[in-house]
Amino acid sequence: MERKRFDEVDILRAFGIIAVILIHILTRSLTNPFNIFLWNNLQFFVISFVFASGFVLASIYENAFTSISNTFTWYKKRLIRLLVPFYIYLGVHLGPWTLFPNLFAGLGLSRDLSYIAKSALLIGGTNYNFLVILFVELTLLFPIFINFFKNKWFMTGYLLLSGFITLFFTFYGSPYSLYRFTMLAPWSLVLIFSIFISLKGKHDENGFMTNKRYFIFGLIFFLLYLGFYFLNMKFGKSLNFYDHKYPPDFYYLFFGLSLTCFSLLIGKLRFWQNAVLKQMYLYISKNSYAIFFIHFIILDLVLVLAKQNVILQNPVLQFVVIFFPSIFIVFVLNKIKIFKKLS
Repeated sequence: MERKRFDEVDILRAFGIIAVILIHILTRSLTNPFNIFLWNNLQFFVISFVFASGFVLASIYENAFTSISNTFTWYKKRLIRLLVPFYIYLGVHLGPWTLFPNLFAGLGLSRDLSYIAKSALLIGGTNYNFLVILFVELTLLFPIFINFFKNKWFMTGYLLLSGFITLFFTFYGSPYSLYRFTMLAPWSLVLIFSIFISLKGKHDENGFMTNKRYFIFGLIFFLLYLGFYFLNMKFGKSLNFYDHKYPPDFYYLFFGLSLTCFSLLIGKLRFWQNAVLKQMYLYISKNSYAIFFIHFIILDLVLVLAKQNVILQNPVLQFVVIFFPSIFIVFVLNKIKIFKKLS
């Protein structure tokens, strides 16, 4: 099934993976107001990353789930694409950490068999399986949601249920230790929105209709975000988005969805049609999932070396020596065809 490219979505995903790398770097460099501001506000790109995936899947597989057999075949392919890169990453990261303990610290990993098993089974272990868990959970729901769009009663019921759960998290929170099991309801709202936007866009007569939709939803979500911002301020709750992310609540979701919509508008600018620029963001977008795992291993090395070299403690330099080698490694892996496609 041929995939149509959506430039604004590829731009969103490319900047999404760049933002994820920056977040992981800045987490260790929250030493000044600018770094804190950047780290906090870049959190919205995680929502953009999920949105981009749902948007593209909906554009391709809207009518694909016509039978149980077709659905399970899709599940198999999708889950292999999500899980195999993670298992390779887990094995590869444990390797150099064991062989070169002076260069790698494990970045929070553990050699404990129970820890590794929980990580592999996605029920615990490393927090770096967060995106894998999320994508697996949303994968299981995706065919159901596609069919829900053909039945308004089912979709309305699910939206009410998930909305109520997310509202509960917004006011009362949920233990961080349980986020793997509680995050599905709020994150599924992002998937539903991405499917809705993708399916609606197929019927647009021109780009103005699409842009208008992005702007209207961006504005609505931003106003809703402001409402929860003032509520959090009134009740003395944290305004840092990270504190509202595991599981996500409406404060975090509305901010992220708002900026996602406005980012899609920016992605529609002709500026991005420059041939060289387009080639760059398309490559990053297509290989974003592989880059996500590779950068953890390089980040581990850089953080260890930074303890021995003050120059490497600069976040900008850290980004350069993590991002570009990650791109190079992906290039090599693609050349030797270890992975045909990881995005």
